[in-house]
Parts: sequence; structure tokens; C-alpha cells
Amino acid sequence: MGQRTALDAYRQFFDAFNSRDVTVFSGALNYPHVRISWRRDPVILSNATEHTRNHSWDPIIKTGWDHTEALPPQVFFDSSKQAHISGGWTRFDRDGEVILVNRVVYIVTRVAEGWGIQCRFGMDAGADRAPTRQDDDAVEVVQAYVNALAGKDERRALLYCTDSCYVIGVGSVNRAEAGARPPGFNVENGAIEIVQRGEHAVSIAFKSGDRAGLFYVIHQDGWKIGAMTWA
Repeated sequence: MGQRTALDAYRQFFDAFNSRDVTVFSGALNYPHVRISWRRDPVILSNATEHTRNHSWDPIIKTGWDHTEALPPQVFFDSSKQAHISGGWTRFDRDGEVILVNRVVYIVTRVAEGWGIQCRFGMDAGADRAPTRQDDDAVEVVQAYVNALAGKDERRALLYCTDSCYVIGVGSVNRAEAGARPPGFNVENGAIEIVQRGEHAVSIAFKSGDRAGLFYVIHQDGWKIGAMTWA
């Protein structure tokens, strides 16, 4: 069942995960649900039935996992249909010892049933690393992509995306089309800001007025955009 606000959906996601009830956990998500990580190909689950069939806690239980706690959320974009939250989680064993910390950017959407987590951009484990030159390189890729859109150069825009780049929308996910300009979005005038950074991936926000883009940029023989959303 969907939640009343994006932050409610964020908190419910972890409550549902800790319940170890796959039906409850599947109900905390919106679909198609997408998990994006630099470690592997994107995982796309079309509906709750597919998520229920494919999810298992067994791998993390074998690590000694007892429960997971959410990192404090930071909402850096919020609209009536979509919110972007910088957060993540810490896994604990039964003695309260930390097993693993991971940072994640969550795309939270509102569909007819309410708010739910629709997409997760996974970062490297551990704390946010210190800024480096490679951050500038990742930002330059996003800026180059946006510049290509502004110049209506669809072929050039696609050069900055991975072969498996996806665009996440409210209740939708599609392969990135070359230079597909987001409707009603002035890409010529926008501010770019890094939201989370790791050795292998960087999440970057693009904001123009009351509209926003979010890019997941991964390092694959250089930086490329692995996924994005426009809101």
C-alpha cells in the first residue's frame, strides 16, 4: 500500500525490509522497480508479483544480519509526483555491531496507490568520499549531455550514456533515447550539484527552476551516464 508522503515511503521501505515478509516488502515499492548499481546490470522488476518471486533475505542472513537501519534522509527535490532522497542504510547483527554501511539515492514516486520507492541508485559502501578530480570529470559528462540536448544534437548526447542507460519516470522505465529532451524542461539554464560520490559512481542533480534531473554516472573506461530521471 502506498504512503502519504515521500518520507513516509522512505521509512516504510526499511520497516518492510526488516519485517522479512516479502509481500509487505513488495508493497513498499512502486513499479516497474529499478535497482541501478555500478557492480552489475540494472535490475528491473515489472510488478509486485515479480519482486515477490525474486526476492530473498538468505544472502544477507548468512552474513549475520539481524536488522537494517535507515541513514538520515535528505530530500533534495520534491514535487507532487516525484521526490529524490539522499539516504542509505546500515546493517547490524544481533549484537548491534555494524556489518555494512551503504549510501543510496532513492527516486520516490506517487502513483494512484500512493508514494513508494521506485528506483535506487546504489553507491560504494562506506561514507561519502572526499572530493577529487574525478568528481569534476563526472560533472563534465552530465554538462556535456545537457549541452548536447540544448543543441538538439541527439547523436552526440547518446555518446555520454552507457549502452544500458535507462530513464526512470513515474510508473515507467525506458531505455534512454538519444537526446530525448524532457518535455517542458529548459535544459539551457540549470545548476549541477553532486549528491553522493564514490569511487565507482556519482549521483548528480541538475536543477532548473522548479524542475530537476538526476543522473547516475558510473566509471566504465571513463565516466558515463548509467541512468537518469527528469521531474
